[in-house]
Amino acid sequence: MIDRSAVNQSLTLEEIAGYVRAHIGEWLAEESLAKPPVVYE
Repeated sequence: MIDRSAVNQSLTLEEIAGYVRAHIGEWLAEESLAKPPVVYE
């Protein structure tokens, strides 16, 4: 069982924001690679 109060205390808004900033590029790249634009020449 996860103690949610402990989790909330260990993750501050700044830490979450830093994590998102560190990974947002990867997430966007993965999303675009998963659904490439369809181009027929």
